[in-house]
Amino acid sequence: MASIAPLPVDLVLPALVDALSRTGRVVLEAPPGAGKTTRVPPAILGALPASGQVWVLEPRRLAARTAARRVAEELGTSVGAIVGYRVRFDDQTTDRTRIVFATEGVLLERLRRDPTLRGIDAIVFDEFHERHLDGDVILGLGLALARTRPLWLCVMSATLDAAPIAAYLGATRITSEGRRFPIEIRYAPPQPFEGREEPLERSVARAARACLVEGTGDVLVFLPGAREIRAAERALGERGDVDVVPLHGDLAPEAQDRAIRKGARQKIILSTNVAETSVTIEGVSAVVDSGLARVASHSPWTGLPALAVRRVSRASTAQRAGRAGRLGPGLCVRLYSQHDHDARPEHERPEVERADLADTRLLFADQGLDPATFDWLTPPPELSLSAAETLLERLGALEHGGITDVGRKLARMPVHPRAARLLLAAAERGASEGGALVAAILGQGGDRGGSRRKHDVDGPADLLEEMEAIRRARRGDRVDFDRARHEGLDAGRLAEIDRTRKQLVRHASQSVRALRAGSVEEERALLRALLAAFPDRVAKRLKAHGPDIAFAEGGSGKLDPQSVVRSAELLIAYDVTERSGQVAGGRPADGVVVRGAAAIEADWLLEDQLDLIVDEIRYEWNRGAERVDEVRALRYGIVSIEETRAPARTTDDADVRAKIAAVLGAALAESLRTGGGRLSELRQHLGRALDRLAFLATALPELGLPEPPRLEETSGDALRALFASAVDGATRFDEVANMSAHALVTAQLPPQVAARFDRDAPDAIVLGGRRTKVEYPRGQPPYIASRLQDFFGMSDGPKLAGRVALTLHLLAPNKRAVQVTQDLAGFWERHYPAIRKELGRRYPRHKWPEDPLRPNVIS
Repeated sequence: MASIAPLPVDLVLPALVDALSRTGRVVLEAPPGAGKTTRVPPAILGALPASGQVWVLEPRRLAARTAARRVAEELGTSVGAIVGYRVRFDDQTTDRTRIVFATEGVLLERLRRDPTLRGIDAIVFDEFHERHLDGDVILGLGLALARTRPLWLCVMSATLDAAPIAAYLGATRITSEGRRFPIEIRYAPPQPFEGREEPLERSVARAARACLVEGTGDVLVFLPGAREIRAAERALGERGDVDVVPLHGDLAPEAQDRAIRKGARQKIILSTNVAETSVTIEGVSAVVDSGLARVASHSPWTGLPALAVRRVSRASTAQRAGRAGRLGPGLCVRLYSQHDHDARPEHERPEVERADLADTRLLFADQGLDPATFDWLTPPPELSLSAAETLLERLGALEHGGITDVGRKLARMPVHPRAARLLLAAAERGASEGGALVAAILGQGGDRGGSRRKHDVDGPADLLEEMEAIRRARRGDRVDFDRARHEGLDAGRLAEIDRTRKQLVRHASQSVRALRAGSVEEERALLRALLAAFPDRVAKRLKAHGPDIAFAEGGSGKLDPQSVVRSAELLIAYDVTERSGQVAGGRPADGVVVRGAAAIEADWLLEDQLDLIVDEIRYEWNRGAERVDEVRALRYGIVSIEETRAPARTTDDADVRAKIAAVLGAALAESLRTGGGRLSELRQHLGRALDRLAFLATALPELGLPEPPRLEETSGDALRALFASAVDGATRFDEVANMSAHALVTAQLPPQVAARFDRDAPDAIVLGGRRTKVEYPRGQPPYIASRLQDFFGMSDGPKLAGRVALTLHLLAPNKRAVQVTQDLAGFWERHYPAIRKELGRRYPRHKWPEDPLRPNVIS
């Protein structure tokens, strides 16, 4: 073993091993630079039996590789001997390997194949504060396994909230001191730039150059992703005295090694959060922190992995700053304000609270586990579990909560269940190779707009456009990266897709007849495979060649203008985002945008999703023909995929008659509410009838009638109820246009009230031998307006309901009121003599008797 320098964690290793020997569970709190990643695994191995194996789980592939190399160096051996690593597409272990650094997904895949984890005696969870979903699942499964056989569990982190985890595990807590060097923290939020906030890459370039001037070490810059790294590279430009190197998970291992190893010249390392944790990057004395990361989540529309740029927690900002002080005093420049920093949450939310659980739920079903009784560190939301089960049932993986044969096949594939279902369906149709490539593209996620055709075409699917671009970038079984750049493809993303494709091809069983790549038959097979993977994402275009679509599951959205699916009526929306922003003119542009779509045919739904097709008959109002139509439709969700329409026919079926009556009644109600068309006279009469009823309810409270609203305030439901019996058996407007408003209203009243309606709230009364209409204004006494002469001989005015005096508008021959009164006797006595003289002067041809109560007596 080579001579190695002591590290702070060395002092607690005896206590850690002793606690594991006694209880089997330890939580280690150790700050950055303490040496926990490299020193704890060998110490644990030394206490295990000769054949024992220690697995160390790292949050990222880079951390697993670099940690394995560092431990191998300290033990004086090479990677693949005593110490090795396993990450996706890269296994550097042998039969002699006893310390295995691995990503969480690799160990979870082994758990699928071997739930007992034979040969593994200890699991170390490094940087557990990141709380990945896979890590939580492995910890719960490991805890259950440790209760049945000896299995040591060691959870480590620099920023961990250790108490809840120690309580969950029943573990011993051990704390190590760190190697602490002072770190100066500066806040440098974006400056104004051309009337707006400074772009991130400009802020990075400004801060990184300042760090180079002040120090002689390397500068580590934390950025959200590869796109921002490329922008920062362009902003920094060519520097003859400094190397600018990227560092992210999609780079080849050789490129990652170049970034993390000390070079001959100063470096600016542009990194994602892969450099936030794991072993020390030598030579770094300054950190520039954007405060951002692309956080793994899932799209609620697709259930596939998604990455969203978000502000990191205070724990992550502390981890990032700590990178500047691993080997000596350092500087951290934060590209945000101190107020912004202080307002951030202390820790990231556990991924189990925000991630798609379909893959986890399938694992549980495959292992015979019940998520409801599983011992979770943080239980997942019930809605997320329910959504995962629903999706797996739609994919055919679960039935009544139990796994199916299809589900077992999907569980063996190292991709999300949707992508696995696509691969299986494609293989069944003879398109294994194409299915593997499309599934790999789906599983990779990320920005794939660059590979779309630039000219105006109408294509079958955006995914197939990228698939063809990738195929054009390959030479046999090798990727031609020059050609890839010509196609607008990101080299790192393309390499990852190609590795996944090769892995998936081994999982797909080819049918008897393999379809030729790029053929029409392959294209149709892949489109039908997409339907099998996204049966809940069927949508229908609302207008030919238009961007607006309606989803079968409910809701609506718009197709991205870049989509090549320009004319298909039915489609699969496999990549959907909720977008908020601004468009030209300052108008808000909020809503659901479909970034990736694929055309499908109605016959495919009938053949592949028949159990979800509903054959329905409904009745709709035909506004143009003014009739009720019978519509027969085949429906998928709320989307109609086939439809016929004909005039509704009169029938003796009571249920059908009621449905037709409801539609016709609703149309009449709407016509009344809008006040137009051929129902204007009915509207007028119905309004008066309701006003009369309102008077009756007020004047005779003993009847117990509720006061009806005005016609314009009457709800649509109330109007439809009013027409319910009147339109029974009718199907056309003409059959009911001349209905009686009086009959409509009285039909709703109890018989004893209906009998009093005309008597106590009459539409008109007889005066002077003529019918005079009674007006019923809401909130005021009813009134009549008639010639003064019509009241001669009457000592008192008429009453309604036997108790309510009518207000009398007494009109002169010119139809203008000379008096408004409810006291006719008082009018005759006090006002009539003076009015008589004026009327006699203005209208001498009319008779104006001195005694209006005896108009026929000659004065």
